Amino acid sequence: MRGYEGEHLDVTVVKVVDPARPSSDESYLQPEPGMRFVAVLWQVTNTGTVVGDSEPVGLSRVLDARGRAYSFAYADTTAGALIPYTSPIQAGETRIGIATYEVPLGAKVVTVEFGIEDGPVDETGHWTLP
Repeated sequence: MRGYEGEHLDVTVVKVVDPARPSSDESYLQPEPGMRFVAVLWQVTNTGTVVGDSEPVGLSRVLDARGRAYSFAYADTTAGALIPYTSPIQAGETRIGIATYEVPLGAKVVTVEFGIEDGPVDETGHWTLP
């Protein structure tokens, strides 16, 4: 994928964990009532020559069978380590880790999306789940 400012990212969905268990029993770290966590293990490599977005999963989301979209949630699960998102991705750097999404209990997640920035040449990758 390429971004508005010349970024080139190679993005892979390694696995999806649904449902993903919260990493703690603390009540404030649980999904809201009627919701569950879904975790996506992303691998993101900056294959370009410019520094990539500092929040590589910030525009990612999961979609259910009815087309409803659920954005990235800052939640830690037992599915794995969170993907680092606090600093820009340097040229040649690869990041791998989990991003978590909060989804209604009855919703079937069928699509995972990853987008780059906001601008005229933005691209979005789509992965269809079985």
